[in-house]
Amino acid sequence: MALIPDDPKQKNALVVGLLFVVGLYLVNTYWRADRETEVQQGETRLEALENSNRQAEIIAARGGTALQERMVVYERHIAQLEALIPREEQVASLLHDLTLLARDLGVELDMMRPEPSEPSDFYTKHTFSLRVIGEYHDVSRYLTRVASLERIITPIDLALSLFTAPDRFREFESPVQAEFRIQTYVIASDESLPPGGP
Repeated sequence: MALIPDDPKQKNALVVGLLFVVGLYLVNTYWRADRETEVQQGETRLEALENSNRQAEIIAARGGTALQERMVVYERHIAQLEALIPREEQVASLLHDLTLLARDLGVELDMMRPEPSEPSDFYTKHTFSLRVIGEYHDVSRYLTRVASLERIITPIDLALSLFTAPDRFREFESPVQAEFRIQTYVIASDESLPPGGP
C-alpha cells in the first residue's frame, strides 16, 4: 500500500485533509494558545484585584472604627470650644462682668461702645470699643483678666497713654488710659441657624 495514492481524487482529498490538519495545528498553536495566555493573565489579574479588595476591606473595617473614634473626639472638642463661646443672650451678662471686673481691680471703665456686629453662618462677631483709666499695673491686670475670662474675648488694638485730664479721677496718682477693642464670637440663636447648623 502506497502512502500517496495514485488516484487524483484521493490525492486531492489527502492534500485537503493534510491542509485541514495543519490548519487546525496552526490555529491551536497560535490563536488558541494566545487566548489561553490572555485568559490566564486575566485570571491572575482578577485574583490580584480580589486580594487587594480583601485587604482594602480589612483596612477600611479597621480604619472605619478609628475614624469614628476620631470623629467622637473632634465632636467633643467642638462642644468644649462652643461652651466657651457666649450665646446671644449672654452678651449683656458678659459686659456686666467686664464692669464688675473693672470695679474689683480699681480701674474706671470710662467708655464701652458697641460696634456693628458681623454675622456669618454659625457665629456673629461682636466688637466693643472700651476705655479704661487707672494705675498702670491695675490697667494691665484688667486687660489680663479680660483676656482670660471663661468665655472667649479677645482684646485688640490697644493704645496706652498717660491720662491728662487732671480734674477727673483724682484718686489715681499717675493714671494711664487704655483704649482698646474687644471681640467675641457669639453663637447664633437656634432660629437663625441654617438647616444642619450646630
